[in-house]
Amino acid sequence: MVQLIETSLISAHFANKTNATYLDVFSCKTYDPEKVRTFAQSYFSDSFSSMNVTLRH
Repeated sequence: MVQLIETSLISAHFANKTNATYLDVFSCKTYDPEKVRTFAQSYFSDSFSSMNVTLRH
């Protein structure tokens, strides 16, 4: 899944065998990664997540 947003994008890969979602958020605008994690965990009804953040300013 890929969603383009102006100069940014959100992409996701879904692994059926492990029931995992791999979500990538790229934005030229600053955002709070913890808010994205909270939203994604709630949306996908998940109880566990891990996060890697690369700041590019």
